[in-house]
Amino acid sequence: MRLHKSYQLSGHHFRRAIRCGDTTQAFAEGNSTVSKLLQPLVCSPDVRKKLAWDSVGFLLVAHDIFMIPFMQAFDFEMTTPFLIISIVLAIYWTLDIITTFFTGYIEKGITEMRLKMIGRRYFQSWFMFDFLIILIDWLFIISILILQEGGVGVPVKLLRVLRSARAVRTLRMLALVRVAKARHIISYISQLSRHPAPQALIKVLEATLMVLMINHFVACSWYWIAALSKDNQDQITWVKQKNIQDTSVGYRYGTSLHWAITQFTPASMDVQPTNTEERYFTLLVDMFGLVVFSTFVSTITTNMTQVRLAKQQKKMVTHQLKLYFRENKVSLELARRIMSFIQPDKDHFGARIHMSHLAPINTLPPPLLHDLKLEVFSPAILNHPFFYVADSIDREMSNRICDTAVSEHSWARDDRVFEQGEEGTGMFFVAAGTLSYLRADGIQMLEKGTWIAEPALWIEGWEYRGSLRADTLCECMKVDVVAFREAIKDLACAEQSQELEHFVQMYASTFVRFNPSEDSDAPLLLYTDLWVSPDELSFTVESELLPRLRVP
Repeated sequence: MRLHKSYQLSGHHFRRAIRCGDTTQAFAEGNSTVSKLLQPLVCSPDVRKKLAWDSVGFLLVAHDIFMIPFMQAFDFEMTTPFLIISIVLAIYWTLDIITTFFTGYIEKGITEMRLKMIGRRYFQSWFMFDFLIILIDWLFIISILILQEGGVGVPVKLLRVLRSARAVRTLRMLALVRVAKARHIISYISQLSRHPAPQALIKVLEATLMVLMINHFVACSWYWIAALSKDNQDQITWVKQKNIQDTSVGYRYGTSLHWAITQFTPASMDVQPTNTEERYFTLLVDMFGLVVFSTFVSTITTNMTQVRLAKQQKKMVTHQLKLYFRENKVSLELARRIMSFIQPDKDHFGARIHMSHLAPINTLPPPLLHDLKLEVFSPAILNHPFFYVADSIDREMSNRICDTAVSEHSWARDDRVFEQGEEGTGMFFVAAGTLSYLRADGIQMLEKGTWIAEPALWIEGWEYRGSLRADTLCECMKVDVVAFREAIKDLACAEQSQELEHFVQMYASTFVRFNPSEDSDAPLLLYTDLWVSPDELSFTVESELLPRLRVP
């Protein structure tokens, strides 16, 4: 929605302060003009754009994992396509250094969003390493470009240094440490699913990729040891013994990878060490392979066991439910609704986990529980124009409402949320799923991000004017009428909240004006729990109420 500029700034400050874990500290330290200008560019580490950026980085890390050892071992010639890819990689990692300065981080459960703290942490951790690696990448690219031009105009000593490209390639091996920074992408993907089977599959896939990466390093190292002696005619290597030095790069790499895999598994092949260096390297790989192979097998066994136990438990619960329905002669329709709630269709989500379902949440100290409720509930209610402007006036508004008045609820398909004529006990914000609002004049659909039954908050003795039914398994946040009115009364009566009291009175009077009494001549269409559309409500608040408020 569009709001008056004086309140847009307050709302922006509020959302930043939540992510910083402190509602007053987020912008307090941005004293310099530069900090004030750059602070709005800071993003949270869990926003989709940042995750998409890191996902691209994950793919580029995979490219480096394969190509850097491969080029080092097989003396791969840098062609124009690979040079272009190297330039793209260097540009990405250069921009990644810049974006890191504008990305918050999570520490001890708090998301830090201040530029000063982000920069300090980056300088103390990854900055020098990232800068060194990107410097090596650009030196490598520049050396390739100069050598491709024939070294015209380049001093002889510098040209000799550039011709030793193998030294630069060796230094580029340091870039492989970036794999540690990319692991959080896999961790995030594994957390997207709430079911044990996909999580176990992702863990097995992660372990498999790790084993393949290790085998790739071993294969490249195995060939690199033989390549060191290619100019020594008296030195026998496995490459010379098999007479594959003149074969294609693909065949040589495939042979090396085949040998590496046999060191980690009970398989065997006809390639054997032929000199002292190869013999001791084989011994080291064999000892390391014992640990890797046993760890890999145990990882697969553990995750598959967890999946099997979860399926058995699910089958047992399903069997007990069906047995209970049969023994107590529960109707088929009710049994179907219960089963659809417990075991939703694959096209729909399962019931979300609520705070009340988690025993550790109930043991949290009140300040910590308050902050948790604020972060969970405020994004939904602040989409409403009244709550957004009221929070901009007094931030204690959302604190109090989220702490005392908001609760989570789930409904299965075809469940009735409320019936026509029932006493209005609360306002509902749709968090997931779809619902149908049924009246005599038709049916209206409600989806995520919408709300219903706001008149119950403002009109005494309000009765629901229609019936609300869940079309799918749905989640709603309910603002309780009694708790809401108590919070508004306490906050509006405070001496420091006179502006909030003024806004509440104006909004309530405007609301009643849009909802005339039943004795008036207003059309019956106005007697609805949906009141006006969100766009119309936003326009009313902006055009009629905000200009009448005292601008600070």
